[in-house]
Amino acid sequence: MPKVDNETKFNIAIVDGEGKTEVVKYISEKQLAETKADAAKENKQVSETKAQTFAITQAESLDDILQCVANEEVALSYFNYGYKLSQQNVMRDLMRDDEWAGVEGVYDLNQDVQQPKEKRVSDPLSASRRSLKALFAKLNPGQPEPTDEEINAVLAQFAGAAQAAQPAA
Repeated sequence: MPKVDNETKFNIAIVDGEGKTEVVKYISEKQLAETKADAAKENKQVSETKAQTFAITQAESLDDILQCVANEEVALSYFNYGYKLSQQNVMRDLMRDDEWAGVEGVYDLNQDVQQPKEKRVSDPLSASRRSLKALFAKLNPGQPEPTDEEINAVLAQFAGAAQAAQPAA
């Protein structure tokens, strides 16, 4: 039997003291709670403009797949999309690995994607590093990507500035 979880999403309006409205769409319950807490500190009002709970279905076995997606063509399409994405992730990892030298001829990714992988949960620091590198690339096309040390220095400055801005206890 497929697993079904409920997930609620929200669209909200945040109104500041001057009547300026910021619309934020498609946020989670956790993001809503954080936004409301932050808004309360800044004397802003948050109102939900749309809320919907969705049933998110996940197959837990091969037999569940056709229960989730009865149309075999669509199920095959979903499989192929995920399978190709897995292969692309392996390609990316191999090409970025300085220790991997490649092979003669065509490298078959089929064996690599057979290995179970831990589900990656992006920590905020890793996401920040990726975002800063992407921003740099967008603002400086053709320039070499900043090193991890350079990114870490920027993040350290940001952390220091945030700590300095906090009132003393």
